[in-house]
Amino acid sequence: MKGKHQLGFTRFPSLVLLGLCLRLAFPGLGTHAEPSRPSQVVLLSIGRFGFQPAQLTMLRGALLRITNRGGSELNLVLAKENRQKVHDVRFRPKSNRWTRTLDLPPGTYVLSDPNRPDLVCRITVLNK
Repeated sequence: MKGKHQLGFTRFPSLVLLGLCLRLAFPGLGTHAEPSRPSQVVLLSIGRFGFQPAQLTMLRGALLRITNRGGSELNLVLAKENRQKVHDVRFRPKSNRWTRTLDLPPGTYVLSDPNRPDLVCRITVLNK
């Protein structure tokens, strides 16, 4: 019995040490945690007549998916109601989707294009 124990430990001390170092360096290594999923998916589209819907309410941490049905280049700004910029949303020609999980604090936000005053969407964010 003594020989087996010694043989197992003395032959592979570097592997044991390597495993210990990896575990300390990467604590999540080898775990199979579920990725966090958004609590809600919100769809918003942009067409010839503006945003559809022009006003929406979503939960904090929701996934916002914007579809540019016109296909034209757009440079949108998501800002708090006080005009403090939170995100830039850019659509290049032939790119028609923008998807992000937004963990915004509760409040009212405005999604707009500075070059098109008619293109405005008011977004209310609520706590989960």
